[in-house]
Amino acid sequence: LQGFMYRLTASIFNANSCCPQQLRVLFDRIAKVAVQQFPGNAAVVHTSVSAFAFLRLICPAIMNPKLFNMMPDTPSASVMRNLTLVAKVLQNLANMSEFGAKEPYMKPCNLMLKQLQPGMQAFLKSISTVGGDLGETHCDSVCVDLTAICRLCSAARQKLEPACSSSANSNLKKLPAVLDGIEAKKSA
Repeated sequence: LQGFMYRLTASIFNANSCCPQQLRVLFDRIAKVAVQQFPGNAAVVHTSVSAFAFLRLICPAIMNPKLFNMMPDTPSASVMRNLTLVAKVLQNLANMSEFGAKEPYMKPCNLMLKQLQPGMQAFLKSISTVGGDLGETHCDSVCVDLTAICRLCSAARQKLEPACSSSANSNLKKLPAVLDGIEAKKSA
């Protein structure tokens, strides 16, 4: 679990340039309001952003990858348990908290959590910074969208083919052949 968590957090921390500008603006505003509300709490700038980013976005995607179109099917029960443990550790890291008496079986992760906290703080600061040099994004949202569309079309292929063949639209008639080409590339 810990080895995987080091690799996962490195991937997350290195993907800070993928954070859309709209979310950066939102995270910036959340952090500023939190600091105004709790001026004596130095951690609030991190925990306010992490509560939204991880509790509402990243950890739910880890715990239910099918819902977020990251997997075609619901994972098995054992995989779901592992994903739950990963999300639990990641959420504690995002909250800047350690495991305590309530979950003693998770206490061996506390040293790792302490080691990863500076990286998490830098990541949270980065995604809540508006403007500046966003750098060249490593994420191509068009590719992500096209992948999701391909999956949907492949899943609904039996229903699509009759509609495509009877369509007056010549581009729509080509869809089954395009899907065949994509499947052939994936198989190669």
